[in-house]
Amino acid sequence: GVKVGILDVGFGGISPLMGTELPASIQALCFTELGISSANLADCGPPEKTHGTAVAESIIDMAPGVSLFISNALSQSDTSAAIQWMTGNGVRVLNYSMAGLGLLQGMGDGTSPYFNSDYALVDQAVASGALFVASAGNYAESSWSGPPALTLDLDFVEFAPYDIRNSVTLGPGESMTVALRWPDAAADYELLIMLGTSIVDWSHETQATTEDPFELLSFTSESGGSYDLVVYHKSGPDAAHLKLLMKSGGPAVLEHFTKAGSFASPADSRNLGMVAVGAVDFRTPTIIEPYSSQGPTLDGRVKPDLVAVDCVATTAAAEFCGTSQSAPFVSGAAALLLEMDPTLTPTSLASLLRQRATPIGSPV
Repeated sequence: GVKVGILDVGFGGISPLMGTELPASIQALCFTELGISSANLADCGPPEKTHGTAVAESIIDMAPGVSLFISNALSQSDTSAAIQWMTGNGVRVLNYSMAGLGLLQGMGDGTSPYFNSDYALVDQAVASGALFVASAGNYAESSWSGPPALTLDLDFVEFAPYDIRNSVTLGPGESMTVALRWPDAAADYELLIMLGTSIVDWSHETQATTEDPFELLSFTSESGGSYDLVVYHKSGPDAAHLKLLMKSGGPAVLEHFTKAGSFASPADSRNLGMVAVGAVDFRTPTIIEPYSSQGPTLDGRVKPDLVAVDCVATTAAAEFCGTSQSAPFVSGAAALLLEMDPTLTPTSLASLLRQRATPIGSPV
């Protein structure tokens, strides 16, 4: 009887599962273009985009009696409209398994320079009566953060003492997206990808013009190889802190990574009606997945709030690994708690989930 909403990138193959793996009826707000939506399930993603379908299966595995509301919103505005539609229809739990590089909207303290950031979407959902369940992200081994040390007295940031290169290996045809953020647009940094002594890609936005201390690169390696990420301090004062995230289509790991504070927005939200979820393999549920993003936040809060299992099979994914699956298991658990007590508010529901969690990890 509890209504659960899913905001995701695509729900390919969802219709054939209705009535078996999924409820016979699913409500949809599907976007075919920015601002253009329909109730046609086929418009919620091409067949190859099954991420949202696997999320839906995971929720139903945990709480088979829920009613599902889904949306493949394409922008911040679309997402806001989808949240309004869901909560207006009585959705009490909202699952968001899309922590990603485009969501590196803040430095890790729950704030953002953007007025329409994903933190605002969290606040909108919670204010409208829905618990917001967010995946923490899978960036523990592909994130680096810290002060921009310049031991060599050069204009290049060091990821480790005397090392200005952060290497990552890509396979043939494999892509990566790299994001760099810092807190003050008075400083101007540039992001480079190098192969040996050659620059193969370069993000060089001028912060004095953009007023946004952010650089973003997307790169595809045709033949594969070992590439170096390099950060160049072009002008302005030294930033107090830098945060770099890398996402690839495979198991790429940075040579120098920082697990602490490795989550993406909005997992570090300060809203008490949101829970950020990390991952543990269902076969070893007391061991945190090496890729599961970790806290604390830049301002010292414990994040993620809790972990749940991943790598459980669905019909949409033979092995659905990552915090993208952990979050919907928590959404299902939240629905069960709401069935027990429908009067729970998003804040009290999030608190109850935290209280039920068992401390693991070092630090916890």
